[in-house]
Amino acid sequence: MKFKVIKKCQEDLTSLHELLKSFLPFAKNRMGFDKPPTIYFQSDDANAKRLLGKTAHYDPTSMCVTVYVTGRHPKDVLRSLSHELVHHAQNCRGEFAKLPQTSVGYAQNDSHLRAMEEEAYKEGNLCMRDWEDGVKGGSIRVDLKLNESKSNIVSMLEAVSISRGMGSQSTSNRDVAIVQSLLVQSDSSALPRFGIDGIFRGETQAAVKKFQKKNQLDATGTVDQQTYDLLVQKGDLKKAEEEAESLFGGSASPGMGYTGDVVERKERVDPKTLFNNLVSSFQAKGLSPETSQEVSKALVANAKGESNFVIGIAGDHGDYASVKHADKSIPIAGDGPACSLGLWQFNVCGGLGLDFMRAKGLSHANSTDQQIYDTITDYDNQIDYMTNYLVSRGLPKDKNVYFYISWLVKNVIRPAEQARAIKLRKGHYESLRASGAFGLDPTLKRVRVKLSRKMSKGGILYLGDSQMQGNFGKALVARHGSGALIAKQGTTASNWVRSRRLLDALELEPSRIIISLGGNGVGDAEGLLRMIKDQAPNASVIWSGAPPPVKDRFYTKGDRYESLFRSRKANNSRIKQIVEDAGFKFIDPYDYFTNYTSKGDGIHLPRDVAYAYVDKTFSEMSSPLNEWKNKELNRLLLEKFNLGVTK
Repeated sequence: MKFKVIKKCQEDLTSLHELLKSFLPFAKNRMGFDKPPTIYFQSDDANAKRLLGKTAHYDPTSMCVTVYVTGRHPKDVLRSLSHELVHHAQNCRGEFAKLPQTSVGYAQNDSHLRAMEEEAYKEGNLCMRDWEDGVKGGSIRVDLKLNESKSNIVSMLEAVSISRGMGSQSTSNRDVAIVQSLLVQSDSSALPRFGIDGIFRGETQAAVKKFQKKNQLDATGTVDQQTYDLLVQKGDLKKAEEEAESLFGGSASPGMGYTGDVVERKERVDPKTLFNNLVSSFQAKGLSPETSQEVSKALVANAKGESNFVIGIAGDHGDYASVKHADKSIPIAGDGPACSLGLWQFNVCGGLGLDFMRAKGLSHANSTDQQIYDTITDYDNQIDYMTNYLVSRGLPKDKNVYFYISWLVKNVIRPAEQARAIKLRKGHYESLRASGAFGLDPTLKRVRVKLSRKMSKGGILYLGDSQMQGNFGKALVARHGSGALIAKQGTTASNWVRSRRLLDALELEPSRIIISLGGNGVGDAEGLLRMIKDQAPNASVIWSGAPPPVKDRFYTKGDRYESLFRSRKANNSRIKQIVEDAGFKFIDPYDYFTNYTSKGDGIHLPRDVAYAYVDKTFSEMSSPLNEWKNKELNRLLLEKFNLGVTK
């Protein structure tokens, strides 16, 4: 059963998250009600000052429980909720049918109401007591730390746990972004490479450990409650939340995800598809092909910044939605009330989303939350409305994409920090342009690399960094046959989306593509895979990550080994997510070996390990094995790995 919980108060109720997740199902099973109630947490300062003020009430007609929370202890709030849930169970049993209106003295003057009230006091208190005893005794698990010394509701603190692995290239994490901002506030050099991006990789973990050591905490690298509290104490939480808002196009903070009725859809649209659909829609409305393309590029860059191309995303959570616009926000299951929906975050509480609703014949008074969400987040509706709206606004004609990016931010999107938003969206455009989202751009400067071996049409393409230039690439060619081996030291995926040689090779429609990248960073892995899909849609692709380093060699002396070990492993983890999301296979060398000897530089595979790794992991793409000419190497493989070729 899903419970609809709506915050209509100024108090911070994030601490009730784990309590309600545990208590509400317990109460449902205990009391036996079969319909979900709607629960409101309400502020009322005047009521809180009255000695005999209201604590809670239940409306049997709408099945709504209202609990007043101002100045109350959380246990007292839950006790009132438990009492009203008994009344809800009575209503589900039909005991409120044909009852008179209640007034002062109803519990004394009406025998049936008296019995119902006695049951609510008895069963409500016992339910709360049994649940509390279960939590304290360990039979009911709640990840919460209690501070019984404070009387305010914020005295019950949520057990924050933010750790490595949260967030990915495609789905960054808001809580991580907030923590990263607090870390940077504490130490401006904390995240020099990736900055605040919502992804808890090795760099963030190292920054957390450094902060913990500096403040005499256990250096676990995980943001527990104690670490989070200290970060907030030393930093500016509001600023951190604004950083997260600028990154995700919606506000959030670590805390409660209130339940709701509307399930957020997470499917994404490919930016190239979005671009083509926008161009077609603008041209159908009379815009020239040139203007249609330039403004569509700007809209795609804006969609990257607002929603990261998630068609049904919901944003603007927090007090803006739950308090200021509680009557208009859309209750999202797991995240709570939201005001902004869709690719361009249409604000249905007080912005462009209201005009969108009117255009579709919707209103908050006469439409359900589900109807509003489904209509606003429909992909075709979003394309049609946005293009209609911009044409009706007198969109300036014959301008370039940079003009339209600025114009959209200032006149349509209107975020809080416009200069920052414009800069970010121009960066998004450059990245999308380089990856081919708007088609191949003949004016784009590309990196030239040497084509080591020629490839016939339908052959094998080997692509990578210095690992592919060295023993690993040689082992691949020896085992799988020659092809186009395109490699350059120090490259990431971002370099290859700009490579003319790679485009030339992809035009030959390779049947197999083996990639070795990750040692120098993740780069634009999504763009590279999108480019491969566009240019060689029938190719089978395997991506091999960066191998673990070897201690005490040229590149791995002292502390550099640990740093390289962690960063490479983190890069592999992030690339794996991207590759598998694209439908391809990723092989992580860390899964096959972490301890091996090398007389080389410490970061490139020695010859025997390279051949062993290729034989062990790439067998499904192998053509018949070539007979090895190097008998000594074959002997070493048989001896060390039992992987040599025997005749």
